[in-house]
Amino acid sequence: MRERKLLPSILLASLALAPALGPAYAQESPLHKLGDDRIRQAMIRDSLARHRGACACPWQTDRRGRRCDGRAAYAPAHPGRPPFCYATDITDAMVQDWRERHHVRPPVP
Repeated sequence: MRERKLLPSILLASLALAPALGPAYAQESPLHKLGDDRIRQAMIRDSLARHRGACACPWQTDRRGRRCDGRAAYAPAHPGRPPFCYATDITDAMVQDWRERHHVRPPVP
């Protein structure tokens, strides 16, 4: 019975001390330090995941195993915003915007 009464007070004490301990206990995830190439890869992966259909990019194959090439949503003939298929589709400004939205800083050289 006595243990149950102590548990909330111990928990509150640890929460109160956490800010005082500072960054020593703050763990950063690997996402907090991503290079531009990794961010571009993530943006391409997200873009392809949002695309409906089998042919988002020319290098993909359709359900029958044929290359998409000119039938892909990436082709200029298709209206709307094309998906990101290549790293060159993503500008440095887009990478910087992604960093700001996801609170990711560049890695330290």
